[in-house]
Amino acid sequence: MNKVLLGLKSGAGRVGSAIANSRTLQVIIVVSIITAVIYFKGKSDGKDALAKYDAKKLPSNGSGIPEGFDNIANQLVDDLYKSFTSWVFDPFSASSLGSYREALYTVLMSYTNDMVTAVYNKYNARYGTSRSKTLTTEIEDTYLGNNKEILIKLKSLGLL
Repeated sequence: MNKVLLGLKSGAGRVGSAIANSRTLQVIIVVSIITAVIYFKGKSDGKDALAKYDAKKLPSNGSGIPEGFDNIANQLVDDLYKSFTSWVFDPFSASSLGSYREALYTVLMSYTNDMVTAVYNKYNARYGTSRSKTLTTEIEDTYLGNNKEILIKLKSLGLL
């Protein structure tokens, strides 16, 4: 048994001296350590970044959602997306785009908390990660259309 321990000790000593004498091996080890730290840090940061798009719990566990709402929510999500991604070239159409957004916000304001949360979840699932924005941040970043009331409602529900 002592021979095994002596063999391990001398082998470790040879590896240690090889590392101490080889500049290339030292650089490889340092770069490997730095790469591993960056990889694992980035991996954990990526999980946190995607967590904001996870579906939020419905405030009343879905009891505030009427039957058949899924199709209506899908249409509203698509309309909201189109209103956020439209490019306005005609100066006269800018006000109509703002009015269109306000109409969509008004519809959303008339919904129950469960319905608003369901629309928020659908929007984030469909468009959130590709645009790197939640529905709330998308509305915050728009300049046309009055968005104050809907932002207050979304934030009060914890939908950030």
